[in-house]
Amino acid sequence: MEDATQDVLARARVGDRAAIEQLITAELDHLRAFLRVRAGSALRAHEASVDLVQSVCREALADLAHFEFRGEAEFRRWLFLHAERKLADRGRFWARDKRDPRHERRGQTTDGDMSAALEHWDRTLSSPSEDAVARESLERILAGFKQLPPDQRAVLIQSRFMRASTADIARARGCTAAYVRTLLSRAIARLGRELSQ
Repeated sequence: MEDATQDVLARARVGDRAAIEQLITAELDHLRAFLRVRAGSALRAHEASVDLVQSVCREALADLAHFEFRGEAEFRRWLFLHAERKLADRGRFWARDKRDPRHERRGQTTDGDMSAALEHWDRTLSSPSEDAVARESLERILAGFKQLPPDQRAVLIQSRFMRASTADIARARGCTAAYVRTLLSRAIARLGRELSQ
């Protein structure tokens, strides 16, 4: 680990808010990918992934008083738990009967450095034509993800998006690391086959 990263981690361990914000910012790409994959098409039809990312980051920062830093892996688990809760909450919101479209507030963001940084980051990712290609590729990947069995999908998300170690995934699932590696390799192979068709 680089000295700068070690310094941020050391400051985060003692509750330095700026260091924890820096750790959240470093997780944005993985968090955004995780939310896109886990949101599902129904939720993505109502809310942009950048809005979900902003909301998760805002809520995580507001919850810092209840967070005790115990390392990067635990930090990621805490952040992605906020993301899971946000997806469940927004899914329930949009699934309610008799949703009145006049009350929808799409694309609304709050003021603040995190929101501005995320909006700028999202706008500067690509050109409109690159966006169209990226959307098409994303839809293919999401469709491929849907074809994976739930256990393979879960292990792939934990490994690639949450960057959990094989041992951590095995512990959480109550199985062996060898079984996790098998599930992961099958998931990658199957996703590759789905994308090549």
